[in-house]
Amino acid sequence: MKIETQFTEDHQAKLTVQFSEEEWTGAKHRAAQQIAKRIRLPGFRPGKAPYNVIERTVGDNAILEAATELMVNERYQTILQEAGIKPYGSGSLESIDKNENPTFHFVVPLEAEITLGDYHAVRIPYELPSVTEDDINRTLDRLREQREVVEPVERPVQAGDQVTVLLSGRRIDAAEGQDSNLISERSQTINVLTEGEDDSGEWPFPGFSSQLIGMNVGEEKTQTYIFGDDYRFEAMRNMQGEFHAVIEAVKTRTLPGLDDDFAKSLGDFENLETLIKRVRENLTQQQSEQYNAFYNNQLIGLLVDQAAIKFPPPMLESEMNAMMDEFAAEVERSGMELATYLKTANTDEATLRESFRKDAERRLRFKLVVLEVGRREKIKVDPQQVQWQASMMMRRFNQNLSPKDARKVKSPEFTANLINSITADVFNQNTIEYLRGIARGESAADPSLMSVVEPDVAAPIEVSSEPVVEAQTEAETAPAVTEAAPEAPTPETESASETAEPASTGEEAQS
Repeated sequence: MKIETQFTEDHQAKLTVQFSEEEWTGAKHRAAQQIAKRIRLPGFRPGKAPYNVIERTVGDNAILEAATELMVNERYQTILQEAGIKPYGSGSLESIDKNENPTFHFVVPLEAEITLGDYHAVRIPYELPSVTEDDINRTLDRLREQREVVEPVERPVQAGDQVTVLLSGRRIDAAEGQDSNLISERSQTINVLTEGEDDSGEWPFPGFSSQLIGMNVGEEKTQTYIFGDDYRFEAMRNMQGEFHAVIEAVKTRTLPGLDDDFAKSLGDFENLETLIKRVRENLTQQQSEQYNAFYNNQLIGLLVDQAAIKFPPPMLESEMNAMMDEFAAEVERSGMELATYLKTANTDEATLRESFRKDAERRLRFKLVVLEVGRREKIKVDPQQVQWQASMMMRRFNQNLSPKDARKVKSPEFTANLINSITADVFNQNTIEYLRGIARGESAADPSLMSVVEPDVAAPIEVSSEPVVEAQTEAETAPAVTEAAPEAPTPETESASETAEPASTGEEAQS
């Protein structure tokens, strides 16, 4: 077997492989016998017909195709080893030069290469903001809104009311042939904001609810709106829309008093003072997480700018796929289906996905730098922390999923993937915490003193009465030749929690 290796600028290897005549002849004969086992040849038992009979029956091309597949499956990992290639993911068979001894041309994405700068010399001031009384009051107001009493009234809409409207919308600046539909007619419940409340997140556009004030049941109004150039969805910026609303119901919203009884209604709180204490603690934690996320982005961004990073195209494609999935989920959370968004933006999934390329590359570089620092510093993961997080997630799955879906998450494969994912997240968090200590000028913890569980090893997990499941370490073998590429490494900066409100029950509040 002869192998020629050529490295490309996009961090892939092109391998030209030619097998010896003896190797190729043997592959054709083995392939022919495999074919013979699947077909009926008169006068011969399955797999026992001579080569010339099989060739005459199925044709030379069928044997060549089968022999090609056989050689790739049998020899691909050996090819990589002899070529000294460390692949990122699945390679592809690009072409075959057909002759007496066919020449195979493979394209193999390589593992990322990261050359770090002097991250031990990085210093960034750490200035954690404090929780204010206004922060606490806003959280208490949200909690009161969760306990509001809603009652129908026969009067015009006022600020603070809850209104049900029959809503539809269309794009009035749609180009010829472009779908102008924004919102298909449907009932929508809307809280009318009071003066001074933040309306930037209102749907279908900021300030919509205030336009309903003074209207009665049965009345209708058509409003036009031009989305600003800073609107959260870039494709809708400067778009002109027309929205039609018919008032179907008007209800008052009565908030409970801010007193001890209200505090007790939320869970295990003796009085209002203990509730406020819990809110302050939760806000402080959230404030810390949000600031750390901001600080981490500054820190890792600086390390990325100092680093030399090479990665193959499939790694970036994988990151773009992940961002596409995240964006679709965000659109759905805003109350709009992705298909509607695409029509509104006059685009398609492929174009939208391509628009993520620049941000995906930046995010991928962040991940690779963190991963490389973790490897270089031999960051470890506490198996008890992994087991605790996995147990908590499994309990939530068991509580929230149907019996059929709950059985799926109890499978060894699902459990192993869950544990590996959590282990990678904890490894990432520990690495960033280590870097944050360096940047703050503190003495970073000695990673060698941490529990000795490497990031690709899964700890056993026990959930309720289910048996302990041991996840297996990934085999250190080259991947097969396929079209698909595996996911990119997943360490990333810490994210802030979504709320600082206390849990609704005593047990949850204590956790």
